[in-house]
Amino acid sequence: MIIFSEFNHVKNSNDECVLVPGTTPLPSDDSCKNGEEYWYERTAYRLIPYSSCMDGLRLDRGARHVCPGFRAHGALFWLFVILIPFAFTAVVGYYYYRRSGLARG
Repeated sequence: MIIFSEFNHVKNSNDECVLVPGTTPLPSDDSCKNGEEYWYERTAYRLIPYSSCMDGLRLDRGARHVCPGFRAHGALFWLFVILIPFAFTAVVGYYYYRRSGLARG
């Protein structure tokens, strides 16, 4: 795996990428492309496109975040979204059924 320093970063004497004094790091790209489930914060390192990295430590990826959208919510959330309208309709229907006089006893 070939790792280079990110834009506005240089290698120091310890062979670590550090931010150049007086510059600011690039903002993290929090957009999700091609149906990805996660986006990663930007770090001081970047991976060249022709590298064949397989598993292991990825210095070019920071903290992982879930992409917003349909997949960001769990099953319990979607269960409530589907059941709440039906439950509300059942309560209103029961109320009108009791007041209509059709309910005997």
